[in-house]
Amino acid sequence: MEEVDEEPKSQAPGEVGESEIVTEDAAFVRGEPPQDGDGPPKVDSEVEVLHDKVTKQIIKEGHGQKPSKYSTCFLHYRAWAESTRHKFDDTWLEQQPLEMVLGKEKKETTGLAIGVSSMKAGEHALLHVGWELGYGKEGSFSFPNVPPMADLVYEVVLIGFDETKEGKARSDMTVEERIGAADRRKMDGNALFKEEKLEEAMQQP
Repeated sequence: MEEVDEEPKSQAPGEVGESEIVTEDAAFVRGEPPQDGDGPPKVDSEVEVLHDKVTKQIIKEGHGQKPSKYSTCFLHYRAWAESTRHKFDDTWLEQQPLEMVLGKEKKETTGLAIGVSSMKAGEHALLHVGWELGYGKEGSFSFPNVPPMADLVYEVVLIGFDETKEGKARSDMTVEERIGAADRRKMDGNALFKEEKLEEAMQQP
């Protein structure tokens, strides 16, 4: 009896293959960034108090779990001094997301880290940070637009995060550490897909 070759199954639009990992980074890293006006975007959503010096308003909901301490988070953001509405930093312009290890962030980004730790992968939010958790009493020497005791506003997109607990940014890793971390993320993502845990797999950067 002749063997009949089976036609390859067609993949429906939007369907994800077993070996593929979906992340949020494509839309934000290679696509168009959120529109940049003269100042922070106006947001009508509910104000969530994360800390007595940090509040958050969600612009777009994310999915899955939130990053835990020592997760390496990948994010795009814009930052303004609230009183002057002067923008002093923008990773979209640099076309390079920030890598932040929660719990090991710089002192001046403590407020930003508190906000990021409350976000889910793909979430787009507006953060208000008091000067005490930003650049402090003296302001910033690196960013002259940040005056002393300046409250800050951040527009943030959390692209994704790595829960492998390396505890350091990828830029600080050796080549061997980077390869190991990438292999772990790939294995974890593929395993999650096989278990039909798509929502969790989409957290893998």
